[in-house]
Amino acid sequence: QYERWEEPVKQWSQENGYLETKPPYEDCNLRSEENKPVVTFATPLNGTTITTKNFTIQVIASAARPIERVVFYLDDEIIGESKKAPFQLNYQATDLENGFHDLKAEAYDDIANTGQASVTFNYLIEPSSTNTTP
Repeated sequence: QYERWEEPVKQWSQENGYLETKPPYEDCNLRSEENKPVVTFATPLNGTTITTKNFTIQVIASAARPIERVVFYLDDEIIGESKKAPFQLNYQATDLENGFHDLKAEAYDDIANTGQASVTFNYLIEPSSTNTTP
């Protein structure tokens, strides 16, 4: 019953002036490489040594469309996000071991285009010394 529906619909639309012109075609470039957010670390810079347990992570994110949020990762684990400029996170390192670690910031615009940047930093905290006097 529904196998031959398309031809009668095309004929009706032609008779009523609906198929006189082709529908408009727009080239959508919203997801092009040029529209992806650009992310740059302001702090810490690549190769920095961090010697405090509390430190600020800040990035500069820009795009052709509005930035909705920036998600921060430490060693591939999400540690927080920022939804407004300046895109930053005040991080408190409670269980972070001394050594080199990777930070990544991923920015999302209002239509989910993404851009990211990464840095490596050296975390170096001196162990707390406790004086035990006999």
